[in-house]
Amino acid sequence: MASNANPVPDIRSLAAVIATAAIIGVGNSMQPPLISIRLEEAGLSTGWNGLLAAMPSMAILAVGACFPIALKRHGPLFTFYACTALAILCLLIFPFTDSYWIWALLRLVMGATLGLQWVISESWINSLAAGPRHGTILGLYVAVFSAGLAVGPFLLSLIGTTGYLSFVVCAGIYAVCGLPLPLAQKMKKLPDHQRPLPLGTVLRLAPAENIGSFVNGATWGSLLALFPLYAMHLGRGSDDALRFVTAMCVGSLISQPLIGRAIDRLSPRRVLMATGMVQILISLVLATAVVSNLGAWPLLLAWGASIGGIYTASLTGLGTRFPEADLPAASTAFTMVWEAGALAGPLFIGVAMLGWDPHGLAVITGLLGAVLSLACLRPGKVTATVEDISNQ
Repeated sequence: MASNANPVPDIRSLAAVIATAAIIGVGNSMQPPLISIRLEEAGLSTGWNGLLAAMPSMAILAVGACFPIALKRHGPLFTFYACTALAILCLLIFPFTDSYWIWALLRLVMGATLGLQWVISESWINSLAAGPRHGTILGLYVAVFSAGLAVGPFLLSLIGTTGYLSFVVCAGIYAVCGLPLPLAQKMKKLPDHQRPLPLGTVLRLAPAENIGSFVNGATWGSLLALFPLYAMHLGRGSDDALRFVTAMCVGSLISQPLIGRAIDRLSPRRVLMATGMVQILISLVLATAVVSNLGAWPLLLAWGASIGGIYTASLTGLGTRFPEADLPAASTAFTMVWEAGALAGPLFIGVAMLGWDPHGLAVITGLLGAVLSLACLRPGKVTATVEDISNQ
């Protein structure tokens, strides 16, 4: 069986990796709106802005298959620092050019480097969290990362988007994100003779977890972009529409400790199935709740909790299915699937809303919840064994 279990997680190691994730969250939520606002101020259309925003996902999908090879060759710590340095360099170049295509190239490079940085973070925390409190620890990890995401836009509002300062501050945030990592227990590496798991093998051994990743990416990516329009088409004002998105983010944040405990007491797959069923139920009453002054808020808090639960349960389940040395390959596939969902979700929901305005959003999100719930019905091994992997 896989030997990634450690019944007594090292507190110092956990603190180091979780602190790193929190700082990454600040940077990751600060630089996208900064770049988008600078493009808007330069007079570019939302279409060009949206294309630039898609560059990181495209980069991860294009080169993500190389991530496990890079990690095996150079190790997680060196790779993390190299990715961080390259992302910082790209950030500092942005304000020195007005060329859209240079900005697009910089976003592609940053997408790949920050994507690999995130794969390392996910793999590391999953290897450390193994044990009876796996879900609780990952719930804390996701909650702290979410808190970091909330800080980035607020910090940007304080320092402004003009000039060089905002880029320098964001680069400084990335510069310190990896400082705690040398305090963490090192991850196990693959033996020299063993190749990283093919991504197709990861998808086959953990189908429900990767479907959960796709559903999470598709749902979050769509709701952040399109849910305000959905609410406005139902007659709510723009201020209410934006507050609804905030309510979903708050629901995801505050629910993580309870979700983590539920995962530990039940199982990642059962919690994953429950989150899919909640999404189905919410999609059925969404329009009625949104037009209500009181009903919208508890429903959206619950929806945010279920969406956050999809991610936490999927990530926890991933950690139970692969040996520690194979977690980088597993996390790479998981991240690539998430990015595919984040690209596909807004596209399909946007088309659905054109065909049935605005209820197409509820229809597609409900279908995503149904697909997730059905995927969890498929029986599967609790852990991927060495024999499973060697037979591929």
